Amino acid sequence: MAGPLLGIYFSICIPLTAATFALVFRFLARRISKCHLWFDDYFALLSYIFGWGYLVTVLILLTHFSLGKAPKLMDPDQVEEVLTKVRKLIWVNELMYASTIAFSKLSFISLYWRIFKFTVIRIPIRLLLVACSAWFIIRTFAILFQCWPVSYIWDKTIKGGTCKLNISRFLFGTVLTHCLMDITILVLPVFPVVKMHLSWQQKVGIIGLFASGIIVVSCSVLVLIQVIMYKPLDASYTLKLVNFIVWGNAEAAYLYCVQYFAELFPERDEAHPLNWSYASVMLELLK
Repeated sequence: MAGPLLGIYFSICIPLTAATFALVFRFLARRISKCHLWFDDYFALLSYIFGWGYLVTVLILLTHFSLGKAPKLMDPDQVEEVLTKVRKLIWVNELMYASTIAFSKLSFISLYWRIFKFTVIRIPIRLLLVACSAWFIIRTFAILFQCWPVSYIWDKTIKGGTCKLNISRFLFGTVLTHCLMDITILVLPVFPVVKMHLSWQQKVGIIGLFASGIIVVSCSVLVLIQVIMYKPLDASYTLKLVNFIVWGNAEAAYLYCVQYFAELFPERDEAHPLNWSYASVMLELLK
């Protein structure tokens, strides 16, 4: 079973390393360019923190619950005991995942506001902010209270417990929504960039860097496919969860990395319509 385990470790190590370097370079660039921290930076930091929370749950599943390995033979009582602990970890994992994804999107949207607040996309940016905030709040409360009592989410032996939420349909709806938001975030900067007074090489370079978000959209689509194929957990959970974990890890970490590359873009303000800051080096290379 080296294949599934290898995929999990790759999905953790490579994106996490890139995201860590992205965080360091982001704040280093702020220091060098003497720019004040703003909402996009704080949201990015929160995204990274919740990303580590997500990672911790994955590592516990790997080290204590044989994630990615062949299911062990257990009697029914042992299976239910293990599944109770796994469901609880997955519940926490879902909360961490939603938080890191939401704060990454909010960081992106805040960055767009700093750069494009005097352009034609200022209203779409505001609408995107409202949509992302609503998505985060609705998903968080739905995950928290999908069953009553709440502990029935992981402990199915509780008498009288009920789950009113169809979790597979709910996950499909929320993942599809945030996939559409990813696409919107991806294409939104194209409209103001094409109107900037830049050479076509610079425009292509800027749009190309924003378009690196295609990786994130691809991961979102793969997560959506896994949701469509969702089945309730049983003794074979060690393999059922693998693809969820792999593409969820990749999506969260790559989304953060794309934020850093987006930070290479100019800020716009009334006094300096095009203040290139530390993007100038990159743009010089594109000439």
